[in-house]
Amino acid sequence: MGGIIGVESDRDCGSIFWLELPAIALGKAEKLSNDTYFSIKPLTTIYDKKILLVEDNEVNREVARALLERFGTTVQTANDGQKALDLIASDDFDLIIMDLRMPIMDGITATKLLRQRGCITRVVGLPANAFEVDRQLCLAAGVNSFTAKPIIRDKILSILNDFLNFIEDSDSSNLVDRRQFDPVYKELGPDLFYEMLQHLEQNTRPFLELAHTINLNAKPMALDHDLHTVKGAAATLGLAKLAAHAQALRDKINIGPKDIETFIDLLDRSVTSAKIAIRQAPEGRTAENIEQ
Repeated sequence: MGGIIGVESDRDCGSIFWLELPAIALGKAEKLSNDTYFSIKPLTTIYDKKILLVEDNEVNREVARALLERFGTTVQTANDGQKALDLIASDDFDLIIMDLRMPIMDGITATKLLRQRGCITRVVGLPANAFEVDRQLCLAAGVNSFTAKPIIRDKILSILNDFLNFIEDSDSSNLVDRRQFDPVYKELGPDLFYEMLQHLEQNTRPFLELAHTINLNAKPMALDHDLHTVKGAAATLGLAKLAAHAQALRDKINIGPKDIETFIDLLDRSVTSAKIAIRQAPEGRTAENIEQ
């Protein structure tokens, strides 16, 4: 066809494959409307939220900052993971947007350390490529969601929309059954209850993330056992919706990767809702492990 194909590779970053083909212009292209450029409608909500943006590329950082501030957010920036950890240790943020590949400390390492320290703030990862391996790295590190670069207005709006939906879901009373949560919390106290939540999350996520990568046409016995464990622990701690969803997956004949992804998201939101309930309780302020 008389075309040209090529590849450009950068070690540890990825590859770009390109193709050029000769073509004949059939006429002038139809002029596109603004709605075509921006598939997500502008938000009417002004986000009075504080966001930490962690990005080592100065151009990307300033573009993302300008887009975020346009929608009413307050943005603080860091250019590597270590500086992000330092800022989070001394300040509160509603949302963290984290580049994954940075000098000094990358975003994956920084997120792992945040989770180990008990930080429950939602983290959006910014991988350079939207590959499945990047998704798995994000999930394993404790990143809640990710948006592939380049950073454009549509993607910023999507991040803010997802964050708004997450806040609404986290505040939803059906994630935490107070009739079960309150007496158990009163009996255990904030520190022990928090440890039980951490135990549930840390022991469940690795297996579910592994299950996400394998063929689940036939449900493994180990997955059924894991879901049974989640159901019991979630019901005991008052995470009613998580317990019900675990049982629903046990009853389902075939489980696909999307089912696992949805369940991991519900696990994150349920545990976050319970931690918020602990922080809001008068006794919850004594729990030293609860940050952010």
